[in-house]
Amino acid sequence: MMSILVAMGLATPAAAQIEQGDSLGTEIAMGIWRDNLREWSLAVARKAQNAYARDLVPMGVEGRVVVQFRIETDGAVSDCKIIRTSGSTDLDALVCIAIAKTGPAPIHLNADGVAEPKTAQLPVRFVLSDIAHRPE
Repeated sequence: MMSILVAMGLATPAAAQIEQGDSLGTEIAMGIWRDNLREWSLAVARKAQNAYARDLVPMGVEGRVVVQFRIETDGAVSDCKIIRTSGSTDLDALVCIAIAKTGPAPIHLNADGVAEPKTAQLPVRFVLSDIAHRPE
């Protein structure tokens, strides 16, 4: 039996650290935004996994892709680009396509409650592995 693992993480270079002196409210808001972004990223991973299973598993393609994208003030995602290729253009493209199909990303609000654009990175690993059937 063949299984598919799509593992992903998330990095927000510009938002990963709270500046010293920021209020607890800002820290809480950043934490909520990161949690919401993680949930959105899981939705991206599900879309990527579905496309991977349908289009690339039969070809035996595996790899790790890292993309970077911009989240606009309305949640629209733009400028998705590959910053680390898997070596397969099909696999690389699959992640940006999944991002585009997922819908708006969580909006980031600054300390004043004003929406601001953010850049994020999403590493995704696609792995095929054999799993032996276990007796029930």
